Amino acid sequence: MAGDITTYNYLSYVWAPYGSLWRSLRRLSVVEIFNSNTAQKVSSIREEEVAGFVKHLFKVSDYGAQIVDLKYLFCLLTANVMLMMVAGNRCVEDSSFQEFKMIFFPSLGINICDFFPVLRWIGFKGIEKNLREMHRKRDEYIQKLVDEIRLRQKSSFSEIEEGKNQSLIERLLSIQEEDPNSCSNDVIKSMAVVSYIYNLL
Repeated sequence: MAGDITTYNYLSYVWAPYGSLWRSLRRLSVVEIFNSNTAQKVSSIREEEVAGFVKHLFKVSDYGAQIVDLKYLFCLLTANVMLMMVAGNRCVEDSSFQEFKMIFFPSLGINICDFFPVLRWIGFKGIEKNLREMHRKRDEYIQKLVDEIRLRQKSSFSEIEEGKNQSLIERLLSIQEEDPNSCSNDVIKSMAVVSYIYNLL
């Protein structure tokens, strides 16, 4: 069921049927996500974010003994790594982090309707309805990121600094300018979702 609802009509390397579309998505995925350069970049981002995480813990300890919600901080750390990789920015405010957590983290759970499709017909526990609502919010969130980055690239300050790493969305938008047919907006959003999940593993 998740494949029907959350993959932009199967525009994902993981879900796409074998054929020219699958080969095109595989090429994009291998070049932009699953390669040694990307792994190196993720590693450096993780090191930077972990250093900031430890620094924050030391700062908190300066105020004496107190309860620290490590689960929340580790989730925030993961979200920041994912956002830095995909969009080149962090979720700084708690409100934006909570929104991010609600629309990206639940998709990793097992869905009983995938094993018993008949449950979809009766709207079992509103699972399909909730999944569609989550996908709508996720789509709006990623589309907002894409629009912001596209606008930034078109601005007078869009020149790429030498040695500066581009985010996944920035690289895909550059590919879209050269070949719009192979890298549509839905492909970009689908690959962003795959990258988010990949960075959770």
